[in-house]
Amino acid sequence: MNSVPSDAPPAAPRKNIVRQATRRIAAALVVFVVVISGFTAWNQLRAQDEALAAEMELTVHFYQQRMTALERDWEVRAIQFKARVEYGRILENPKIRWSELNSLITSLDDTGDFQHILAACQKGEVLFRHKGGLPALRDVVALNAPIGWYFDEATGLLYRYYVQPVWLGGEEGMGRLILFKAMDNALLLNNALPQTELLLTWSGRVAASSLGGGMGPPPAKGNDLVIHGVRYRRGGATWGDAATGAVPELVILHQAESFAFSLREMGVAWIGAFTALALAMYLFLGSWLLSISRRVTLLGRVATEFAEGLRFTPAIRLDLEEIHRPGGDEITAVAGALGSLTGAVIQREAQRQASQAQLMESESLFRTTFEAAAHGMALASPQGRLLRVNAALCDMLGYAELELLNLDFASLTHPDDLAQDLDLAGRLLAGEIVAYQLEKRYLHRDGGEVWCALSVSLVRDEAGRPVHLVKQIQDVTERRRLERELLRIMEELQRSNEELERFAYVASHDLKEPLRKIISFGNLLEEDYADLLEGEGRDYLERMKNAALRMQRLIDDLLNYSRVSTRAQPFVPLALDQVMQEALIMVDDRLRASGGTVSVSPLPQIHADPTQMGQLFQNLLSNGLKFHTIERPPRVTVSVRPLPPDRVEILFSDNGIGFDEKYLDKIFQPFERLHGRESYEGTGMGLAICQRIVHRHGGTLTARSRPGEGAQFVVTLPLVPPRAREIAAAEESDHGRA
Repeated sequence: MNSVPSDAPPAAPRKNIVRQATRRIAAALVVFVVVISGFTAWNQLRAQDEALAAEMELTVHFYQQRMTALERDWEVRAIQFKARVEYGRILENPKIRWSELNSLITSLDDTGDFQHILAACQKGEVLFRHKGGLPALRDVVALNAPIGWYFDEATGLLYRYYVQPVWLGGEEGMGRLILFKAMDNALLLNNALPQTELLLTWSGRVAASSLGGGMGPPPAKGNDLVIHGVRYRRGGATWGDAATGAVPELVILHQAESFAFSLREMGVAWIGAFTALALAMYLFLGSWLLSISRRVTLLGRVATEFAEGLRFTPAIRLDLEEIHRPGGDEITAVAGALGSLTGAVIQREAQRQASQAQLMESESLFRTTFEAAAHGMALASPQGRLLRVNAALCDMLGYAELELLNLDFASLTHPDDLAQDLDLAGRLLAGEIVAYQLEKRYLHRDGGEVWCALSVSLVRDEAGRPVHLVKQIQDVTERRRLERELLRIMEELQRSNEELERFAYVASHDLKEPLRKIISFGNLLEEDYADLLEGEGRDYLERMKNAALRMQRLIDDLLNYSRVSTRAQPFVPLALDQVMQEALIMVDDRLRASGGTVSVSPLPQIHADPTQMGQLFQNLLSNGLKFHTIERPPRVTVSVRPLPPDRVEILFSDNGIGFDEKYLDKIFQPFERLHGRESYEGTGMGLAICQRIVHRHGGTLTARSRPGEGAQFVVTLPLVPPRAREIAAAEESDHGRA
């Protein structure tokens, strides 16, 4: 079988052909194998890391649920033990109560989970210790929380304790039963999953470990770590609510497979190996090609039979024994052919196993997500019959799972909402839409209505036929109630604004008319009867006129304060430089009278109410010019500082008398004054109006000052209008303060 066919060509031409074929085969094989091998190794490492990360996430979620279940079970057992003590009236006889309690603990199997049980009076004195109690615990005064953590420094053990109030009788009155659950190595070992180790840490120390060992520092933090030569992926979750105080951390170590070589080392090894192989093929392949004979036919038959059956038959085994017989370089080529056949079998089997594992993981993930979803979820047939529901939907509608599965969505839907839902479902099944959402009412088992936000999508098979509907249902009953309540409040606010507008009308006409008459008659009295009035009479007349003028200014300021929201104008693009120039014209008389100066930096353009911006600038300028000392004339500086991305800060600085910042909130309140009218005129409404204008524009107004060192008022405004609900909230707050 090793003989060369009799019709073989002459030796010389065959040697030349062999050399060319050898060079090409060697080069192609080296390039192909190196590229494929390197990519395969890299892809395996990447896939392993991604799978490990996903598996770690599922493991952490599992242990979070497991911790919650253990907590619930221990708390129930503590309550049951207290109930047995009280029901059995164990503690009524002071002489024998502790022996009776000890006998009860010994006889009950369900207290085996609690390593220590203590009884204490209200003062914290320990009256009873089962199993000797905790050596390091001298009193229990600090253990007032119903559930908490206690770390025994003497033994290095962490305990979960449960406090149950109980009647001790006699002079003690009410007392406490305290049950301690040890968080020891055995607990973690019993709850550890395969290829998973657990560590419970407290204050930077390991309190318990499924690996065994005593207290010590926890392993260094990191994504991956190696312990005792084994590579682990690290995860963790806090045991309990961290907001209630110090809680331990459950460190989860999931064993991870590791490669013996890195990608770089593997690549270098492959390149070296196949470079040597290429050199060997180039040097020695010639003699191997010269001996190609009829065994090529045998090799082809083996390959064909193996590819068709994908199994080793007795005939294939006999052929392989003959092919691997020593006697020439054909074995290298045969090994390559067999490698291809074996690779096909391995690849197909690997694909089958991977597909099966992926399917199982996908089903497990779907089942976990479906059951643990906080909102209601259901799978329904295209006809509307319920195929599967989760616990959240059962709780939402008040049905048991089997009861819901015997119903369909049409019978659960409010009659007034059924037509719209059926129309959208029909369009979804017809392929007109890919999904739909709507808010509808479901019928609760007790006959009530449940408002829900429904999202529906459709799953189709490979042929495009509908398989089932996926429905997500969120209870929005409370949100709908709040929306109705908000609408009612908005209507009341609208009525309040209308009443305020009517009040402003009355104030501007009915209240101001008597004041005008008082002022007019005072002027007539002064003009016509001035000679008849003595010094005291003139003083009374002047006081009357001044009081009437102050009252008139007060009414005008009240009207301006109320009209910030009741007669507001829409926001428009507004050049603040122009507004500032108009404000300077309005305060020109005061500026000249005081001998003061105002310097203004270039101002930006914003969206605002022109009238209110003018009133804001005029009030702040007047404020800086008014409150100054006699020794130095007032000086007001207006500067600008941009606040990225979309706000601006305008600063009004003066050299006036200043104020103590402890009165900062007071100066922005209506009618509040820091100085008497004898010193400085005004009604105390100017800064209150300014703050209300700034709040309506979605900004803030504050001040910085020291007595005798001047003041700086800081106005922060957005460059574009704020959202409508923010404006409404600010105006509602201002109405409440007014």
